[in-house]
Amino acid sequence: MSGAVFGGDDVGAVVIDVGTRTTKVGFAGSDSPCGVYPTIIGQQTISSKDENAMDASEDTPKAGVKYIVGDNDLSFPRADCDVKSPLTSGLVEDWDAFEQLLQYGFAKSLQCNPSEKCIMMSQPTWATRSQTEKLSELLFEKFNVKALHFVKSPVLSCFANGRGTGLVIDSGAEETRITPVYDGTALLTAARRTRCAGNYLTRQYRHILEKTMGVELVPANKIASKSAVPENAVPIWTPRPSYPQVKPSYKNWTSDQLVRDLQETIVRVCEKRYIESDLTNIPTTPYEFPNGYNSNWGIERYRVAEGLFHPDQFRVAPPDEAVGIGPDPLSAEALMGQGPPAPAIKELGLQHAMTQALQACDADIRHSLWNNVILCGGNSLHLGLAERISTELSLMTPRGAKLKVTAAPSTQDRLFSAWIGGSIYASLGTFQQLWVSKEAYLDDKTIVEKRCP
Repeated sequence: MSGAVFGGDDVGAVVIDVGTRTTKVGFAGSDSPCGVYPTIIGQQTISSKDENAMDASEDTPKAGVKYIVGDNDLSFPRADCDVKSPLTSGLVEDWDAFEQLLQYGFAKSLQCNPSEKCIMMSQPTWATRSQTEKLSELLFEKFNVKALHFVKSPVLSCFANGRGTGLVIDSGAEETRITPVYDGTALLTAARRTRCAGNYLTRQYRHILEKTMGVELVPANKIASKSAVPENAVPIWTPRPSYPQVKPSYKNWTSDQLVRDLQETIVRVCEKRYIESDLTNIPTTPYEFPNGYNSNWGIERYRVAEGLFHPDQFRVAPPDEAVGIGPDPLSAEALMGQGPPAPAIKELGLQHAMTQALQACDADIRHSLWNNVILCGGNSLHLGLAERISTELSLMTPRGAKLKVTAAPSTQDRLFSAWIGGSIYASLGTFQQLWVSKEAYLDDKTIVEKRCP
């Protein structure tokens, strides 16, 4: 049974890409995912009285905990709801919450029975053996899927751009991950990560708003009414009486959501090196928050974004609490058993992380990587970032090498690059013999790791 081949219309393959900010699910062969929803999950404590009153069909794997998944349900404020991600650095930590994340995708987004489907799921380059084993156990034994296959995310991003070799720069919410891919294989020992990514910018802008400008970040559903006020004036608004006293984690999440919207609207990256005197006369961009506070943003649009390349010089908020605390157990050296864990993931400038990744590769393949640099991820959508990365790499390009940076013009293609690559890969006729069937898994549980390197 280990050689079972799934093909044609019987496959019904589902592609799943779980990112640090959003989860994407859909059917192989489609141009875009059917469902995109937050990876973050609400956990509501329920009393025994509430538990008895709950619908019998609801899954509550932890006694006294109700899981809240999806934009609509999460946006409804609850007094006793904590929000958190089941992932840390791309790897699953809370398996009960992660199960609910997948269950939501099957039931709500795909509206399908997972036991009738084959599952292709993306994984980070540094996915551990125990992580793969637990994921296989969850999908085969809990969801009873027909077959599965895991592929590293940067490999799928390469496929989405029509390449088998390339330097993949995936700048997402939590981290920017730079991974060399050669002939369809992600090079773990050369992969590099930095926390100079979307959440880094969110922390900087939130610090400016709350600590420097004194702006109160108020979600729209907390506001009953508001009045127009002049620029930079104290907002005049009336709170909604029914809005509950939410927990700190929920308030923090809603505040970050507001800052991210500001980020996506105003952030610009200098295409060349940042020189403040060259930007003094740039036009400003107005922005209004839900409570009516409004201001015009000028040079701050560029100055904060420059922190992606020079975090120590342009940082205004204290470093993330997770930065620099303890060693990084997911470093390439630690995973490959080549020594002690490397230092903790830091806010390393993008140009330095790219240089380290390229220098860690064999000289024979570097020219192929220079010619196939692929930029993807939600944070890569900021205007000017693709041009700036091209500028930085051009300063390091060796003589005789041809530099080509590919950044898909479509927002969807960059946001969903790993998912699109999986959709293409899982629909190829030549791939179908690579599925790991449930029968093969039950015969030999190590087959997943052998078939999905």
